[in-house]
Amino acid sequence: MSLQQVGPANNLTCAAVEDQRTERRRTALMLAGRRSRAATIASTAAVAEIGEILRQDQAAGDPIGIDGAEVLTGLTRQTLADARDDPARWHELCGLAKRVVEAQDDDAARVDLHAQLPHLAGWYHAAQHLQRVHKRAYRGKRGDFDPVVPLNPEDDARGYEALMSVYEAALARLAAGAPGPGDNR
Repeated sequence: MSLQQVGPANNLTCAAVEDQRTERRRTALMLAGRRSRAATIASTAAVAEIGEILRQDQAAGDPIGIDGAEVLTGLTRQTLADARDDPARWHELCGLAKRVVEAQDDDAARVDLHAQLPHLAGWYHAAQHLQRVHKRAYRGKRGDFDPVVPLNPEDDARGYEALMSVYEAALARLAAGAPGPGDNR
């Protein structure tokens, strides 16, 4: 059945449906583009960290070397050599971590660092979520407002301190210029 057989009212409906589909594709492209940019940012930070590890390996006599790193990372020799020979990106990451450690309220630095190192963002946001849920449950149990009872619970959510200690240890390592997971594997 063609659009002409359907009639003018149905043609408008078909056009509206097609407009919705087009809008969904636009939205999907926009979201996929955001994820792609985020992955590129995280990849750049990971390569900078690999470069620092390779510089440390070189200082230790190259026991792993570019060949071993190529096998371990799946990256090309050229990418690895470029990363090793350019410490500037790594120093920028360490400086950003230092800003977050020294100025606890530097939200812009934290957001930028989290964009580059999503595992840090994961630990941080998981801990914050635990706290929000804990406070919401506490407030729900309190019932009506009672000025004698504190507004927020005195203790942290279970798991909050563990997540934040992993997060803060990773931040401190990075601020000190140390790559890798440390003891937080």
